[in-house]
Amino acid sequence: MRDQALQQAIQALIKIKSEKGEDIFINPPRFNFKGIIADLLPGYEMEAMRDWLVIAVNMDVYSVLRQASEKGDIGLEASRIYFILRENKGASAEIAGKVIKAIAALVTDNPIDLPDPINPIDPPPPLPSEGRGNTVGNIASGGNVAQQGDWVYYCNFDDFGKLYKMQADGSNKQKLNNDSSVFVNVAGDWVYYSNFSEGFNLYRITVDGNRRQKLNDDASWFINVVGDWVYYRNDSDGNKLYKVNTHGSKRQKISDDGSHFVNVIDDWVYYCNITDAGKLYKIHISGSDRQKLNDDGSHFINFVDDWIYYCDVDVFNAPDSGGALYRIRPDGAERQKLNNDMCRYINVSGDYVYYSNYSDMGKIYKIRTNGLERQKLCDVGGAQLSITDDLIFFTNLSDGEPYKIHTNGTGYQRVK
Repeated sequence: MRDQALQQAIQALIKIKSEKGEDIFINPPRFNFKGIIADLLPGYEMEAMRDWLVIAVNMDVYSVLRQASEKGDIGLEASRIYFILRENKGASAEIAGKVIKAIAALVTDNPIDLPDPINPIDPPPPLPSEGRGNTVGNIASGGNVAQQGDWVYYCNFDDFGKLYKMQADGSNKQKLNNDSSVFVNVAGDWVYYSNFSEGFNLYRITVDGNRRQKLNDDASWFINVVGDWVYYRNDSDGNKLYKVNTHGSKRQKISDDGSHFVNVIDDWVYYCNITDAGKLYKIHISGSDRQKLNDDGSHFINFVDDWIYYCDVDVFNAPDSGGALYRIRPDGAERQKLNNDMCRYINVSGDYVYYSNYSDMGKIYKIRTNGLERQKLCDVGGAQLSITDDLIFFTNLSDGEPYKIHTNGTGYQRVK
């Protein structure tokens, strides 16, 4: 039944291709593939196969394989896509294999044999993907909290920082590991983190707490999971910038600068260069085109909506003073001062910058990204601000315990 239904679906796609041309695969919104395939594959039993066939078309698998065929490496590209469907998209091996073989047949007019089922620990080189594991503001403050959909992943400091998850409303708490975890990133089916229990080495574990894997032997700070790469500061090598792919291979050094507050945006890494008095720098992810952007001591860097926000702190000569909030363009232009507070732990979310105001005993404030409407949110000193939806998670400076509060200043309560 499955083979017959899949062949019917493929024949329908071949017919559309012959009538409309191959552009339908490159620009699928012009045609209702979901409806066409739904008619051919009725019933709940067929839902998974129908969905993966639609996804295969919509993710331009046809276009990718067509280009690969022209280069003579279609087998490698097909196996890569097969792995993505199996491991990252949740398709069964049977469904993923049939989808890729069927789409490849459209390209070559001949069947294609995929390699033996791929070992999840040793996959082929990954294709680029979109998405990131946490916000730059959360990572700059320690990455104690990350959100994906309706789930919040967090370091539970009532259990020595071990990784937990809960529903966004605080219900259904589940423990995921026994590692003291920081710099949490959630990407697809995986949670990436720096394992404080084992020298801050980079680890990952599935979102349901299985298949724990060590990805490097470096002390990894300021982890940014972006696409198929993990970028980090390597404290095992003088705080230099490194990257490794999400499976733990292809480890590369990006820069010899000592780095802090790492932000990876598009094809650039933005960082506080502690080799040059904490000034703001950027470098291409390939390690080329290193540029200085300002002369300020730039801390708690947040790159959001084509602005880089930071607090100006001279950590070498006056680490306990300064900290006014600034923003600047990615090319170093339009430097603007937004307040005169002694800011720490800044976190940009939506139209506001949230921060600990050390001019007022570390109490939590917010200010609009244009520097207007400054407001105090609570009378409690807070550090390590992480934001999910409308909640701020933070460490209470008085008792060192984790708390949360709504971004409008209401609902202050202990997190357990």
